[in-house]
Amino acid sequence: MISIIIPTHNRSHDLKMCINNILKQKINEELELIIVDDGSTDQTKKIVMSLCKKHKHLKYLRQDNKGPAAARNLGAKIAKGDIICFTDDDCIPDKDWIKSVLRAHKKNRTVQVIGGLTRVDKNNRTGFITQHLTNSSIKQRFEEKERVIYFPTSNISLKKKVLEQFTFDEKFPFPGGEDLEFGWRLQKNKIKMLYDESIIVTHNLNPSLKSFLKRNYHYGIGNMLVKKMYPEHPLLLNINTKNKLLFYLTMAKGILETPFFGIFQLNKLTQKEKDISAIEKMIFFNYFCLHKLFYMFGNINEFQQNRNTVKKPDFLIIDCTHRCNLRCKMCDIVKDTKKELTTSEIIKVLEQGITWGVKHMVLSGGEPLIRADIFEILEFVKKRSSNVGILSNGTFDEKTFEKLKPYLINNNISLTISIDGVKATTHDYIRGQKGLYEKTMNTLKRLNALKEDYPNMNYGTISIIMNNNLEELEELARTMIGLKANSVQFQPLLANNLAMYKREESKFWIPNNRLKVLENTIKNLKNMKKEHPQIISNSQRELELVKKYFQNKLTANDVCCLAATKTMLVSNDGNITACKTAYGNIKNKLEHVWHSKKAEKTRILVLECEEPCLLPCFVEV
Repeated sequence: MISIIIPTHNRSHDLKMCINNILKQKINEELELIIVDDGSTDQTKKIVMSLCKKHKHLKYLRQDNKGPAAARNLGAKIAKGDIICFTDDDCIPDKDWIKSVLRAHKKNRTVQVIGGLTRVDKNNRTGFITQHLTNSSIKQRFEEKERVIYFPTSNISLKKKVLEQFTFDEKFPFPGGEDLEFGWRLQKNKIKMLYDESIIVTHNLNPSLKSFLKRNYHYGIGNMLVKKMYPEHPLLLNINTKNKLLFYLTMAKGILETPFFGIFQLNKLTQKEKDISAIEKMIFFNYFCLHKLFYMFGNINEFQQNRNTVKKPDFLIIDCTHRCNLRCKMCDIVKDTKKELTTSEIIKVLEQGITWGVKHMVLSGGEPLIRADIFEILEFVKKRSSNVGILSNGTFDEKTFEKLKPYLINNNISLTISIDGVKATTHDYIRGQKGLYEKTMNTLKRLNALKEDYPNMNYGTISIIMNNNLEELEELARTMIGLKANSVQFQPLLANNLAMYKREESKFWIPNNRLKVLENTIKNLKNMKKEHPQIISNSQRELELVKKYFQNKLTANDVCCLAATKTMLVSNDGNITACKTAYGNIKNKLEHVWHSKKAEKTRILVLECEEPCLLPCFVEV
């Protein structure tokens, strides 16, 4: 079965044409057409209900005026199709639209989201310009490759399982930005997307100047909301939101550059459309300029709103102990072991994270597995049918491994093992004791053997990039891939674990005379990323920035710190912290801390950080 969902609001005439067009299409699959009325006050309900009497596979739902994002979610909840399509009420799908969608999904079985071409009649000049700009944004270059970052919801189809995992964000109250945010979330979660121009709809956008200006204003608001949620979004990098001064300077610059924007877009358009007259060029130039101005007015309006854009963190990291059985030469965390969270405190934090719906929860340290109560904590996680990540040095014995096995098999834990060399001498020197490499490798081999029998279990590795192991990192990664690790991650040396924002001298820092070796290592790791994109966790850009980091040239413009935005860190003393400051304590409810004024101030503070790092759980690039 294929399900088609159309959100609608006060466009009964356009909607009727859209429905009739879809109902005329002949397909072999069973069809389900769902109309979600977003609080219309015109004849929408009457028209759709009359059509429902004639067509049993047509369904009508109604909600208060909550916006198209909420309407799509409502339709998706009841949709029964294996493939779910979205289009707009003012669209006319091509006569073979459904066949084209089904053909594309059959041909590309591993692709989960397929978007098509949306066209507008050139005589509808304002709509033509809007759609040209929209279509130009579908693909963007990042991580050294042109990639699909979103699809307009006028022409998109998804496997049902995607919408069971991801929904549209209902913070977006009108059309504009909700599809951009949804697409970027899919991209970040490595959902495969494909652009197929043989899947065609025609968009009958309102041609009036008033609608054009209002539309672009809403796009500006929506996209600024996306910028607040994802500062690293490749389509929005030209907007600087680090502070008010930089933002308004960006806007002033954009206004001054409006004529150049108009010329640039006109040149792009005329390269595709050869039959544009001189008069049309003048008209289109003016529309491009108006688009730019009203889009920026929307940006400014949303920037001034004190809107909490992040409902909850993606990561909840619990610094459960600073005690450790090793004395690694690049780590000073054992200097601070006076305070430690109790069993009940950790379980209380985990319970809140589970109830809140936090996607990733992690026990960090120190060495979490030396806690006497660790299996009591894991038993709680198991009873709640949840999962927690554990960062470990992997030196535990076979007896401990046997006790961990049920939790690994049941996916209650995901282990991340630290390993810093492919040679025993390298790893043991860094970790401060002979024989540690053998212990860690024995653990990794046990994990590999267990994965042979239970392929769905999850474990990975993390390695510190430093002067002592540069020549070994590529071979190390290949060894870990050979051991069937789900993820292999690299993290540049952090000179001070207790005060992450402080840069101190370290004998493990990569000196200038070794930067060429680093460059070659990064080149090799980037090639490995291309070979194993799902296993090497670092992005291409993140790997490239490692060079700037060790050159001491990394700036706040290169990275975006997400401490207190995507990551909540509970320290060993119970404080909830970003790098430089605490903004709450576990004595208070985590959700209340997250939405507090102090948390908002902290989010602004971290954006202004002058000593950026590349810590994977805090930073996006």
